[in-house]
Amino acid sequence: MLEKKHDYLSFTFDYESFDTQLELEMNNNYLEYFKDLLKLSDEEITPASYGKGRFEYLYHLCPGIDLKLKGPINGEGYNTCQLEIKGEGCREIERRGIDWRMFLLRLKTELRAKCSRCDLALDDKEGNIIKFNEVKEKLDKHQFVTNFKNKDYEIHGSKKKGYSLQFGSRESTQMLVIYDKKKERLYKGEDCPYDYWVRYEMRFFHEKADRVIDDIINAYNGKINYPEKKEVEKGDAGFSDYTIGLLYQLLDIKEDNNYSDENQYKAETLPKWKEFLEDALKVSISKPEPRKNIWLKYENYILQTLPMYLLTKYIESKDYYQLAKENFKSLLDGIDKIIGDKAKINQLNSYLIDKKLELVDKPKLLDLKEEIIERYKQEEVPF
Repeated sequence: MLEKKHDYLSFTFDYESFDTQLELEMNNNYLEYFKDLLKLSDEEITPASYGKGRFEYLYHLCPGIDLKLKGPINGEGYNTCQLEIKGEGCREIERRGIDWRMFLLRLKTELRAKCSRCDLALDDKEGNIIKFNEVKEKLDKHQFVTNFKNKDYEIHGSKKKGYSLQFGSRESTQMLVIYDKKKERLYKGEDCPYDYWVRYEMRFFHEKADRVIDDIINAYNGKINYPEKKEVEKGDAGFSDYTIGLLYQLLDIKEDNNYSDENQYKAETLPKWKEFLEDALKVSISKPEPRKNIWLKYENYILQTLPMYLLTKYIESKDYYQLAKENFKSLLDGIDKIIGDKAKINQLNSYLIDKKLELVDKPKLLDLKEEIIERYKQEEVPF
């Protein structure tokens, strides 16, 4: 029987702070959150001064799991954060007795995290139904169906390192890599207790990865997007059914036949391939949701924080006119910063698109600045 497992996950989420003085407090809040989520002790979390890449802060949470904070700015104006979970980290989650469904659900709902990469592995440690060379032979005969646009696979590796058969690429939204895991481990000097070990690894990227995670959460809840109605068990059994059905969708090996490449879908699935896949049904990844109005999210954040800021400033000074003057100056300073940054102009235009307003460029922003100054003068604001 195939072993189905999570093998790599990367999540991104917003670093919702525009105040550098609050960064360390915010970092501590994130660390407290992940201490609870991953059942960590204070001693396990270690900050790192290297390997941060485009992020300002990096924390090793536990073996195979890293948290990176305050990275590149996204299209909504927020710095981004990344939670990276390698294969070792996936096994660590299971070792700690953490429920995968709740773990993924909390990331999606509490952090509003999006998955940017999701790897799912199916391990054959017996080779008693169909072997690696038989799969390769079928691919070479073009006796298969796949939903990859490019139907040709690439072969990598060597006899010593082990070979891998690859559909798709890192530039696409999905990959399927079939490789000799035993030879890979032995070549790296690692132990391998199995006589045979071939891995079927599915990798999903960007929005497709996020949709796969949504589907996985549903599968844990006993809901799978099958082409026909079928009762699904909850928990790990649901995850198993979804994962193996996804592999079937990516690669359907056919019986020997004389059909052309374009007509392979007419051939029957190879019986031993169906047996290998435990008589699973093909699974389709859920379709993407319509683009969300990012202005609404940004507006909601501002409406939550701006009143507290203004009220604090008023309590501090009890001077309405001074408060108005400071905000007027902040607006003009903000326009100057946007004018000098093409990325910020693009970001502003994304909001204007959502509001169905005319887009701006540098000359238009300069005109707007002069217009705002003139309007304040006309209104005889007392400063």
